[in-house]
Amino acid sequence: GQIQDPIKYNKISEFRFTEEEIKWVDKVKVNMSKCTKSMIRPALYKAMVDAWRGLIDHKEMMTIIAAGRPAQAYMHILIMANLPYFCDLSSRAQRYLMKSNGSVCLELMTATFFFAHNAKTILEQEKTCGLVTNFTAYILNEAPYAVNMPASTYNNFYKSPWAVSIEDEQRHYRTQQLVGESMKGKDHRVMPLLYALAFFAVTEAEMNEIGLSTEDKEAIKKAQDHLGVIYRRFLKQQHGWKAATGYALSHIYYLSRLKENVSIGMRTQNHIVKIDLENPVPENPMPIPEDIVAPAILTSTQEGSI
Repeated sequence: GQIQDPIKYNKISEFRFTEEEIKWVDKVKVNMSKCTKSMIRPALYKAMVDAWRGLIDHKEMMTIIAAGRPAQAYMHILIMANLPYFCDLSSRAQRYLMKSNGSVCLELMTATFFFAHNAKTILEQEKTCGLVTNFTAYILNEAPYAVNMPASTYNNFYKSPWAVSIEDEQRHYRTQQLVGESMKGKDHRVMPLLYALAFFAVTEAEMNEIGLSTEDKEAIKKAQDHLGVIYRRFLKQQHGWKAATGYALSHIYYLSRLKENVSIGMRTQNHIVKIDLENPVPENPMPIPEDIVAPAILTSTQEGSI
């Protein structure tokens, strides 16, 4: 469920990574994994397998994927609503961050799936990329003939021409590759932490522009500071201080690049998943996993609109 701040009343230390904070980081990963494992529709797995077998073409596969975008957005709403500090925000601030940064969070997850591994098969890909899904179980139970299906690549989904220009396509690919490969071989808890950082990535000027309350601005800054410190400290524990500093700086840069990727997607509308807060619950939604908190946004869609 909701993640409690382990050092709410203590001064944050850059150098001490407490056992309580490790549990906190683990919880961010567990919450995300519960959602990605149980809320991705089997129709998506089937479409990918059928396309590999030649039973459907790329266009048909993408039509099936597009039909599932509301369900994909719904999953991300639940992941975001179970991030640390989310409950400290007003409904208005929650909506603003979901609309502003939800697509960046999704780009991060896609980059992880396509590029954060060296797998040759889809089963190896799921095991090593850091994104937990139910694809392996689907193949073993429903499509055992696909156990040697090759790993799914960026180009399986993004077939040129899909953007408004070849330059946009190349820029989008390169950013996905940079971000995904930067997580290759890293602890699988790095991506969920980056996802949380991406969700709260908003500037003072942007907060002032839409008129967020002082309380919301303070809560967002606290989330940014605390998540940033924990992220750097976590990398330090895994890779040493010097390497951690380089990784942290690179990832901040990559998150800004992912925002550009969202703009590329928005220009074409082909590959963008919009977070629809007016109709957030799709038809026949997958059940919400146990211990995952459903936010008030899902029931009070008109409150605090942006």
